[in-house]
Parts: sequence; C-alpha cells; structure tokens
Amino acid sequence: MMISNGGKGEMRLVSQKISIIKIYIPAPCSARFVLEKMCHSTLLVIMRSRDDFVVVSADDWERDHEILYAIQNSDIMRKMADSMGTHMSGKGYKPTAEEVDEIISV
Repeated sequence: MMISNGGKGEMRLVSQKISIIKIYIPAPCSARFVLEKMCHSTLLVIMRSRDDFVVVSADDWERDHEILYAIQNSDIMRKMADSMGTHMSGKGYKPTAEEVDEIISV
C-alpha cells in the first residue's frame, strides 16, 4: 500500500497502481482485471500528460462519503465526543444481556 496525493494536496491510501496504457485494452479484459483486482481496494491510474485518477468500488465510495459527512458535521462530531466521554467514564448506557444477545445474533 502507498499514500498518494495525486498532485492535488489530498492524501489517499492506494493499494494498487497501474499505467493508463494497461487500461487501453479490450473492454472484457479491462472488466476482468477490475473484477479480479479491485475487491474493496483502490486503483491509482497514472496518466502521462493529464491528472492521475483513482478507481474505487461503489461500496467504498459510499463509505468514504458517509465518513466525510460525519466528520464535516459539527453536531455529529460533538455527539460522538460526548458519547466517548460517557463511555470512558463508565457512565454510558449499558445494554442488558438480552439486548447484547439480540445485537450479536443479527
């Protein structure tokens, strides 16, 4: 794995790296490559004369955007900080054994 900023100042964890030349192959071969190599990983595609780009799975893209939403939302961040405080002090809600069993069995 490597960290890449793609020249844009934004840091991103990248687990695969490929030249754009390898993308310009028949579509079925490209699809097979992505299906075999991209299971919840990112792919950095390197361009010669244009900006590089990153390919991620739809699930990973959605997860990243949910995380970004939470991080950028001050109300959610405050609630998480309050929750962490009650958890660390042992004053938070303690589910019953039945509730824990129900959660674990899901």
